[in-house]
Amino acid sequence: MTRHSLVTVIVIVLTASLMACGGGGKKGLADVTYYELPDVTVPDGMDVPPQTDTDEERPQVLGCEIVPLFDADVPISLKAGESDWIRVKVIDHELNGAAPNVALYYQIDQITDLLGAPAQGDGQLGAEVAYTDESGVAKTTFAAGMAVDLIYTVSISADCGDPVTVQIVVSESPMGCIEVFLEYDGGLSEASLNTIKLHVLPGDYTCGLLSTTITDPAASLADKTITDLYGTAKFESIPAGNYYTVFATAKGPKFPGQEEACVVANGCREGVFVQPDKCQQLKPFTLYSAVMNPTGCYESVDKFDLSKVIEDCAGGDTTIVECATATGAVGQQICCVLNEIETFFTNPGETIVETIVDIAKQFLPTIIVDAVANIFKDAVAKIVTDLLFNAAPDFIKDFFTIGQDMVGIITHPELPSELCLSKLNSDYSIEGTHYYTGIILYWKIGCDPSAPDYDTCGQLIFDLDDLQNTQFPVSLVEGQFTASIWKFNQLLVDPHLIKLNYGKLILFVLNEVLIPTITGGQAHSMLEAAKLWINCKALADGVIGEVRGLIPGLDKSDVEDVCNETIDFLLGPVDLFLGSLTLDSNISIQGSGTMVDDPCDLKVNKIVNGVWTGQIQTSESAQSAVTGTWSATKK
Repeated sequence: MTRHSLVTVIVIVLTASLMACGGGGKKGLADVTYYELPDVTVPDGMDVPPQTDTDEERPQVLGCEIVPLFDADVPISLKAGESDWIRVKVIDHELNGAAPNVALYYQIDQITDLLGAPAQGDGQLGAEVAYTDESGVAKTTFAAGMAVDLIYTVSISADCGDPVTVQIVVSESPMGCIEVFLEYDGGLSEASLNTIKLHVLPGDYTCGLLSTTITDPAASLADKTITDLYGTAKFESIPAGNYYTVFATAKGPKFPGQEEACVVANGCREGVFVQPDKCQQLKPFTLYSAVMNPTGCYESVDKFDLSKVIEDCAGGDTTIVECATATGAVGQQICCVLNEIETFFTNPGETIVETIVDIAKQFLPTIIVDAVANIFKDAVAKIVTDLLFNAAPDFIKDFFTIGQDMVGIITHPELPSELCLSKLNSDYSIEGTHYYTGIILYWKIGCDPSAPDYDTCGQLIFDLDDLQNTQFPVSLVEGQFTASIWKFNQLLVDPHLIKLNYGKLILFVLNEVLIPTITGGQAHSMLEAAKLWINCKALADGVIGEVRGLIPGLDKSDVEDVCNETIDFLLGPVDLFLGSLTLDSNISIQGSGTMVDDPCDLKVNKIVNGVWTGQIQTSESAQSAVTGTWSATKK
């Protein structure tokens, strides 16, 4: 016999002895303690019962158990409109303790009337899934709804154990009502508010849990929609003796850039107590404007109109001779020449006739020249301009067309930037910065105005590296500003400065863009470019020659000389002048734009219809008016 067989015999004998003792009384199994016994040699020939594995005979409890923290044998009783928590605890039998972070699944399995027949109800679970905390407890709410005399059977299950069920009985309670009278406190027109939705919620839904983006709360006990601000809403048959929260949202007009009208205002009142057989009046119930959030960075483009700058810098209306004899600052003299270049390209007849008149005064009595000029100057200037634009050879018309395009490029730059707006402050103010990234110019020669891509045709984009790698580097400096939100979707930008070296911008356009392009590389100055197109001898014999007979003593050679002198004087000093052209300037602008909330989530994704107004101040001139437009798209 083995030693293990002897151990088994001893255990059987001890067990039998213990079971034989005890006399009368309740029967039960005695607790048996197993000890580790020393090795024993069993004599040969001794019979021992076969060995059994006692570990396999012991019952093992695995997984978890869901324990309701209420008397599950007694249904939970709720009145209509009430809500309550359903709390359970999960025990992990392997750990012999609480089971944290276990997912519990809640489901309404059945709705019946008090007799057990199937029925329809409006009771709702607060959540269908809840996780246990560190103590193994999980909970969700059940809102009874307004339908009464119903029994709800709710199951609670987990992946690790058997489900449990609970019954909830919803019975009738005394009723009252809530009547809502609306008013609006905000920047939009009262008449623009529409589709106003009102909801009555259980009292544990506080206003802090609700926002404008929640347009249909899931726990709503009752809801109504009225068309405009002037309507009222009355909620009948609200269970009395309870506190409620009333929540409302209102849509506004469809703003530019939106596919549909969005919610623009909301209101909330909590702690509304309903008494039996009485109507609680909320008068007034105020709707406040929602707040759009523009925080973030945008791709922005500013389009400026600087057409008044050159004229104002020059000191007003001038002539070429006045520019030559001006005694003002160098900057003003340069502006004077640029002003005459602009006039020459936009109204060449005026420039040529005025120059002829001014030069004629050098060898004829001024009183005679002025007398004749007052009679014919404006009329002849108009005729000459018309002839040059419409009847002259193509090469002359092309020259003036290109010149006008040049003026447009100089006076209408576009500045792309990264526009960043900081976090919105409690007073609806915000800080922003333009980080300028380059400049956009347009060369429209050869573009078809009727083409669908005309707006972008001829677009020339230069980044900061392009602007620095030139003979006259152009510097763009960021502009910082403050802004505020007004009338729900209007962004008002306060006055702020942008530094732009306007003179170097002009040089960049002339030397790096226009002259090389229009001459095919044949000219590298305005004077060289002009003489490629204008033949003063031919013009003296033709269009301009018609003027010479109007001034006594002025023959054809004089007209030709005047033509050459006009071209030489007008464009000859330009290189010299532009070589020292700095015109450091500050642009002070303020503006506004319309914020667009396209997905109706109160987060701005575009800013459209932007407008700039302000002044540009050069180092040696008075202020000039600046206008512009802008738009921005969220990155």
